Amino acid sequence: WGEAILGRKTITVFPAVGCKIENMDTSKEVDEVPLESACYGDKNSSVVGLQYRTGGQSFRLETIFGLKNEGYDRMRVILDLVRSQRSEEESSSIPAALFTPKAPIVLVLERRTSEVSSGGTIADGGGLDAQTVFTLLGPELSKSRTFVEDKPSDLDHLSSVGDDGSTRHVVVKFPGNISITYGSNEPSIYYCGVSHVEDGVRRIVTRDFKFISEDEMDLKVASFEEVL
Repeated sequence: WGEAILGRKTITVFPAVGCKIENMDTSKEVDEVPLESACYGDKNSSVVGLQYRTGGQSFRLETIFGLKNEGYDRMRVILDLVRSQRSEEESSSIPAALFTPKAPIVLVLERRTSEVSSGGTIADGGGLDAQTVFTLLGPELSKSRTFVEDKPSDLDHLSSVGDDGSTRHVVVKFPGNISITYGSNEPSIYYCGVSHVEDGVRRIVTRDFKFISEDEMDLKVASFEEVL
């Protein structure tokens, strides 16, 4: 995966249990994301695709879409893929196992609060009280709006079927104009696409996993957009 690494620190804030001026309980997670296979759309599409191993033959796909909405700047879709279990008969006929999406699939709205990162130190030494958190979130994200209140997008043309009428790609539609398409046209190739629709334009990041053998695999990542 190369040596290009993104060091990332994530602060999780737990629900307040006291007055709003008290410091809130937090936890910090530090991880490293390989960037060797990262995919970046052009400056107009504002799309980033990250994919990296999370252990063994499991992968995490992060797809980030820049948004035009006031109040938040981007949508991050996080999807984990795990190797599918195969029978002995399938093991002899398929070069390598394909993948199965693993729940939960995470959708996150994000807001940029500063051009300079705190480096994960924003909660060090206290000072991260409820009022500060609400200020960082901004008025839109502070409304506690959830995606379950939205209706999933209705894009029938995203479905993919074979010549015999059988479904080759499964399409899962989510609120927030997000859809995930996954499946396989060939026994040794697994496809996963994550797309977002905004202002009549669909942006998508695709991943093609081609299994050469049980332990060897090629990964192709691409992004494009289309007018609906």
